Amino acid sequence: MPNSTQGYASHPDSSKNHEHVDQKKWLKESKEVITKLVAGLPVVKEQSSSGGQKVYSSFADAYYFLAEERQRVAIKLEHGKKSGRTMSYGLLRGEGVGAREAVWETSQYPQPWFGMRDKLFSLVREQIKKIEAKHHYDSSKEKTYQIEDEFCMCSKEEEESPDGIKINFYHLTVKSPAGIKSQGAHSTHLARIYLRELVNKTDKEKYPEANLLLIDYAWINKYDTVGDFKLADNYFQALLKVPGEGEEKIKVFLERAGTLSHLLAHLLPTELGNSGIVEWMIRGLAFKNGIDLGPFNYAEGISWDFKALLSLDRNEYAHWYAEKAFVKVRLLAKEQVEQGFEFRQLEIPAPSSSALSRSGLGGFIKPAATPKQTELLYQAMPKLGGWYKFSTELFALQCDYEGEAEDLRQQLAHIFQNTPIKIRIGRAPSNMLFLYLQLPEKSNLAQLLDAKKAELLLVHPVKPSLTLMGASA
Repeated sequence: MPNSTQGYASHPDSSKNHEHVDQKKWLKESKEVITKLVAGLPVVKEQSSSGGQKVYSSFADAYYFLAEERQRVAIKLEHGKKSGRTMSYGLLRGEGVGAREAVWETSQYPQPWFGMRDKLFSLVREQIKKIEAKHHYDSSKEKTYQIEDEFCMCSKEEEESPDGIKINFYHLTVKSPAGIKSQGAHSTHLARIYLRELVNKTDKEKYPEANLLLIDYAWINKYDTVGDFKLADNYFQALLKVPGEGEEKIKVFLERAGTLSHLLAHLLPTELGNSGIVEWMIRGLAFKNGIDLGPFNYAEGISWDFKALLSLDRNEYAHWYAEKAFVKVRLLAKEQVEQGFEFRQLEIPAPSSSALSRSGLGGFIKPAATPKQTELLYQAMPKLGGWYKFSTELFALQCDYEGEAEDLRQQLAHIFQNTPIKIRIGRAPSNMLFLYLQLPEKSNLAQLLDAKKAELLLVHPVKPSLTLMGASA
């Protein structure tokens, strides 16, 4: 049973579109591609290829490499086989090759982005209301208008059909970032967004497919693309080595990554597969900076690329990306970086009774009768502030390496030395490392933790505070 709140596909709709492919195979291929990319990312921009190792010192170098890899993976995993578009993955869009997304608010026909449909319509309406409020327009009174600011142009027209049905037409054009530090031409605008909707909601029954959202990606021409890629390279260079430490470094990286992702979502350099290419690039750059990006956050109800397309203010989007795009982002220890890139934050399996026995915690979880029941049991376990609750007396926290687990164990063991709480380290069958917190039967968890609140707040500030467990227990 998949976890519906997170995943390494950008959105459940994306997983559904490739449901014939084993997700493990995609992650395996992705790991290999990202590993190659990381090996080729330069320490300094001027670093050149040597000894057979390619160096991706510019955005274009990195993107073209990843585009080739995306096509190779699509062929291997048969992406686009049903539609006959396998070779479109990673294929650069040529001049005159347009790209459009069409989403109906209600339709009897299947749509590829069905799961995001309501969110897409609510988001574009939210953007329109925000523009109107900023420029003091009342949509209920204004039949037509044209608005322009530093981020977009927005226009509205109201029309009436011969049978008296009133329809609003909205046209939003997202502007390209100004002040590009490059020579030559570049795109003056990014995506164009069109919304057609009925003025009277009661007319929806008669015309169920009237409400329509169209998104036209930025047009491709060989002159503007040069400048667009130079702009992308500015963002790319800023991501090669992000300054700072701790949470501040993570924040700076994610906001910069959000700015690059916003631009690439609009430009759509390839016919298909752009989102996968960008995700590979961002995860590789993150790893280069000692940062591990976890699964995407499905709770937002929208993928990062569609959120970018419908976000007119790129700075606002960059902030959203930093705060909401991923479930968890964390710094990697030196030992982890030396081990190479991994998808480290996969869904954690419930430990088996044998694993618990090896860790000295056997007998506290009664194994279910069947594997299916075991799976369902695990899905019912609430995650408490980063800790997994396996029973009323047993909690577990995934650790990345033994040094981290031992450091936490010593700190917590010292704090709880005069209490019945026990702290131990153990491994699950998958070899994942856990720190287990064992309480006596029928203990008052909230009371035990509250008594140590001041000391717990000082424990490992990168990790979620154990005091969160008290509120949830």
